[in-house]
Amino acid sequence: MVQIENEANSNAQEEKLPEVRYEYSNNLASILNHLGITLFFFTYQAGKLGVVTAKDNTSNISFHNFN
Repeated sequence: MVQIENEANSNAQEEKLPEVRYEYSNNLASILNHLGITLFFFTYQAGKLGVVTAKDNTSNISFHNFN
């Protein structure tokens, strides 16, 4: 099964930032745990760095804005 998520963008300065949509597999956390890695990726058009971590077979995806 594939998880579909949206990352809501809010900024203290109320800037209009692009929305990021993503999908990931249910076994992503177990793959990251097995390999012992954290996944970093950059969304060029939205100007965000994505970080995917896994703990206890649960994925955690966070986004960081860049100007």
